[in-house]
Amino acid sequence: MALDPQLNSRSLFIRAAPRSRRPPIREFVRAALSRDFVHATELALVFLAQTESRTRLFSDLFHAAQQHIEERWHGGEATVSDEYAVYLAIEAALAALPDPLLRDAPPGAPTILLGTLAPEEHDLGLRLLAASFADVSWNVDVRVGVGGADLIEHAVRDKRRVVGISATFLSRRARAELAATVNALKAAGMLVLAGGAAFSRSPALGQQLGVDLVATDSRFAVLYVNRLVRRPEGSRRLLSEGRARP
Repeated sequence: MALDPQLNSRSLFIRAAPRSRRPPIREFVRAALSRDFVHATELALVFLAQTESRTRLFSDLFHAAQQHIEERWHGGEATVSDEYAVYLAIEAALAALPDPLLRDAPPGAPTILLGTLAPEEHDLGLRLLAASFADVSWNVDVRVGVGGADLIEHAVRDKRRVVGISATFLSRRARAELAATVNALKAAGMLVLAGGAAFSRSPALGQQLGVDLVATDSRFAVLYVNRLVRRPEGSRRLLSEGRARP
């Protein structure tokens, strides 16, 4: 279903309801399951106008909608096709977002390297996280579907201090490569965060792999990584006291 080009105009939604309105998660999912991507996009744009925060949109609506349909799937109330419909609704809403972030980060801004390891094909969550960091004036370096050795090479060569890796499904081989990659990055003195469905399904996975921080959503990741970078001397303490290493 084609989207109305006028949906790209934020001015259409200035008359939105008060900002205290909760994210329309269930309504968004219902629109997605009925393949009404126009309505799903309208809901997303209204929520963005209310909150004036892409990070809240990504965390409170998009991520929550993904979690909602995943929980229904695990309970036998949804299908793989339903999960894909929610994915398509999020993609449609992303395409309609106004004012894409094309500005450069200010001089001296920190940089985060975000990536997925081949053969991982899911990068939606990674793109949402990248946009959230860009929104708070970080430089974002994204490497999708690369080998572990390549990701390590990029991180070391470009002197990245923070590296994030997203994973959806982990075979035994993929898990072994991810573990080796995390170990190498940490040995090089980098902070490593991880996220994605694989970590949502297995809360202990982050601790088993030795990552510093499991990012439950983009808002949480931005909040804590900002704190870590601004307080380097207390980074390990913050990691142990926060929701890191579940």
